[in-house]
Amino acid sequence: MMNPPEPEGLDVGGSFDAYWHGLDEAGAFAVEAFNHPSILAFWIQFFKSVRMRYVAPRMIDLASGNGAVVDRAYEVFESDPLSIRCVDISEAAIRQLTQRFPDVDGLVGDVRSVPNGAESFDIVTSQFGVEYGGWETVADAARFLAPGGTLALLLHNSDGAIQAECIANLTAARRLRDTDFIPLAKTMFEAAFDAVEGADRKPYDSAAARLAPAVQAVGGLF
Repeated sequence: MMNPPEPEGLDVGGSFDAYWHGLDEAGAFAVEAFNHPSILAFWIQFFKSVRMRYVAPRMIDLASGNGAVVDRAYEVFESDPLSIRCVDISEAAIRQLTQRFPDVDGLVGDVRSVPNGAESFDIVTSQFGVEYGGWETVADAARFLAPGGTLALLLHNSDGAIQAECIANLTAARRLRDTDFIPLAKTMFEAAFDAVEGADRKPYDSAAARLAPAVQAVGGLF
């Protein structure tokens, strides 16, 4: 399981909220990880299995995003009674999810913020999300299971392609930050606009000279 360290000062809730806010209501299904045939087949098979085992089951989807797993559940259960609660740290994700699925009980918060959750649900699910809280959060997911309940989690692999891509992106972002490229470029452009409006050109020349090494340093990052 991938359990990335949380960078100091990172607003995890705000980061995920910005991610989901930037996607439209079908955003979850535009991402290859969510609509890959193997992922879809897993959930279809899973929900077909639990549909035969429970009558009017209660389900909770943890770190739900805007409803990729919920969509599969409703596809399989069709008109059969199914009660679903979804939990995600992103307000934007929950807002999108409840707009798409008005019958879902959406809760903004982390796994440990769920009230009256212990041993309450026949089905507990999560896809690519609950592991970001670490091993304790993954283990905590089991506390929602009612006796005889079923737990299904899809988690990132610590040696998988997604983690490798994330590490590469993080490395590039840190190198970009360390060059001061963005503040140096901002200073240069401000001086350039001033020069266009008739100000002294020397501040622009000086800012451009300071930016040049940063341009060279970031040239191979992307």
